[in-house]
Amino acid sequence: MYMGTVKERGLGGYRTQSKWMYSHPNLWTWFVKELGVASVLDVGCAEGHAIHFFKEMGCDVVGVDGCKYAYNHCIPAIKNNFILHNYCEGPLKIDKDYDLVWSREFVEHVEGKYRDNYLVTFQAAKKYLCMTTPLKVCTRGYHHVNCQDPDYWIDFLKNDFDYSPDLTKKAQEITLKGTKISEDILKRFPEIVCYKDLKNTKDIGPLYRRFGKPTGMVFVRKEEGATIDTGKID
Repeated sequence: MYMGTVKERGLGGYRTQSKWMYSHPNLWTWFVKELGVASVLDVGCAEGHAIHFFKEMGCDVVGVDGCKYAYNHCIPAIKNNFILHNYCEGPLKIDKDYDLVWSREFVEHVEGKYRDNYLVTFQAAKKYLCMTTPLKVCTRGYHHVNCQDPDYWIDFLKNDFDYSPDLTKKAQEITLKGTKISEDILKRFPEIVCYKDLKNTKDIGPLYRRFGKPTGMVFVRKEEGATIDTGKID
């Protein structure tokens, strides 16, 4: 676990040991294979494990994070896909569109007065925005300065995105049912089973519970809202 200076840790209190604890390989695979996602922007990407996964699946990827330690220690394969940016210092406009914007446990670390700075980045989503964030009561985490209930985020994003109950339900089903990880994924990403309690099993469903709570939400870009297919769950 890395717990350096506040400046090094960034707004999220970055910890290297949590890199796969918040990963969702089955969910990510569903986005690619069932929803046709071919490009991904990760806002709050840490060392880049999500975009590395998507890149290995053939997607065009880019990640954004404000933590210098994460940038300096990111996965080498995605170093050229990493943008170092602090949203408390200004907005970041991405000059191209991405099918999916993925943002896991990021927005609660940025004060509300700066939220438009990352909204500019979210607007790069051509089809979907998938995000998780703690509920309003979850203020004990490091630099939790804007924990809000889902209605807050739905209202904040309403000009650009429609909240999709159907897609959110599908995502919750995938992350909560404890789906077995495929042999191919295990071979390519052995770090998925690096935790002691996982070494004898390929079922990492318990680590997905955060998304299964009301804090996990899938949004659809308004222009795409009329033609969404939620796909199937194997």
